[in-house]
Amino acid sequence: MSTGERTLPIKRSRVVVDGNDISYLHGPGSGPPVVFVHGMSMAAVDWLPVANGLETRAWFALDLPGHGESAHAPAYSHLSDSEVLAGFLAQISGPATVVGHSRGGQIAGLAAARRPALFRGLFLEDVTPLFFEEGATRDLPFLRSVFAVSRLVARLQRESNPVDWLATQISALPHDDSATIGQRLPPSAIATWASSASVIDNDMFGAKATFGSGGLSAADQMRQIVCPLHLAHGDAGFGSFVTAAEVEWFLGGPRDATATFYPSTGHVIHAWRTPEFINDLKAFLARVG
Repeated sequence: MSTGERTLPIKRSRVVVDGNDISYLHGPGSGPPVVFVHGMSMAAVDWLPVANGLETRAWFALDLPGHGESAHAPAYSHLSDSEVLAGFLAQISGPATVVGHSRGGQIAGLAAARRPALFRGLFLEDVTPLFFEEGATRDLPFLRSVFAVSRLVARLQRESNPVDWLATQISALPHDDSATIGQRLPPSAIATWASSASVIDNDMFGAKATFGSGGLSAADQMRQIVCPLHLAHGDAGFGSFVTAAEVEWFLGGPRDATATFYPSTGHVIHAWRTPEFINDLKAFLARVG
């Protein structure tokens, strides 16, 4: 299956959702839309290599509050961001297949449980609703590195360092127990991450932050999500956030869920195994319609 190349123009627009000034990218096209949701300290541009592989399919990728070109917010939580996503689907894209990576997947799962009519399908990258309840107990080098990026951004802004400096620092952080981020991810993905991270609202990691699912359990989320579900998960030995037991839990839920395992691959599958990820997503879209 070819990943193809996109020839239609990509547009950047803005919309106010629940009082939040949100910036988003839009690839015009045909078919029910795909909406991409990025992970912590990343941004909509992180999805361009995948979105471009969808050829003529219509897609959107939003910058969550405090990320990318979206405005900073007075407070941040998974729940409030899930409301922003649901509002975006209602106001801009219409019902869509939503692709969420890491924290973006957690947000998408909450929104799908709370506003199921807005979701045609949910494609999760290396995260499930169970991470809300078990993530804090797992020793994950890459997760520690994501929070370390916040400290590096504070230093970058304090010292007026260039974005290239941040990319070098991110490259040196641990990816897993055996390698650094620079040894695992392509330089282009790290450069995009550094550029996106350089403008985040650092308070989302501290004083303004509220973590958690707002009281909705993982089991309740799985019961309330009615659309088709798919999980693309990496290899725990290479930094994946998803355990074998979690995959079993996900596939054993009340929904018709499927999963794809990416061996020797970590948490950021779409950057590490882009062609395979695109084909995986295309297969899910063919199933969802």
